[in-house]
Amino acid sequence: MNQKNAWNDLYMKHKRAWDGFADMLWITEHLKKGAEILELGVGNGKTLISLIKERYVCTGVDFSECAVGRIKERLLRTGEVERCRLIVSDVMNLPHDLGKFDAVIMIYLLNHLPLNHGRNLFESIPLLLKSGGMVFAEAFGPGDLRNSRGTKKRRGIMYRYHTIGEWKNLGGDGLELIDLKLLQREKRYGDKHVTRESIRGIWKRI
Repeated sequence: MNQKNAWNDLYMKHKRAWDGFADMLWITEHLKKGAEILELGVGNGKTLISLIKERYVCTGVDFSECAVGRIKERLLRTGEVERCRLIVSDVMNLPHDLGKFDAVIMIYLLNHLPLNHGRNLFESIPLLLKSGGMVFAEAFGPGDLRNSRGTKKRRGIMYRYHTIGEWKNLGGDGLELIDLKLLQREKRYGDKHVTRESIRGIWKRI
């Protein structure tokens, strides 16, 4: 099963694969209200819908037709579908007419890209940004519970856990690294205490 089919299968079987609303303060504190935001790898819309509710103008891209369809259903129910543009596309082959944005966001997308694909994607991002535009990325780190399970594939979906050192080399010539953090928190699942680890990076177009 290829990756697109695996993701479509996941969203068809699990209508709300990840629920709730995202913590966006680390992003929104850098942006003006009404900023135009592009999210790559929008998934089921957890991040995108949180941003829409904060009155940002959003475009979401994902190669899963099923995921994009789920978002449209949710936005239709809340009457917010007109405030968001949704596009079915592979992030490695984006349409040429996307426009330019105040920010590009990737939440957990890098966990599903080989490192060289991630570098290639970052090299293309400055063309999508307005002057002074910013990039925000978050993904699970190597120390996360998910990586400790000893498998890089679940439900046919590939997972990758790049190191913070590898993240430092993602920006390329058109982006300046502003902030890079390794975040760890302990969580309890039943009677087990586990470590959740993520990496957050912020870049600015130069």
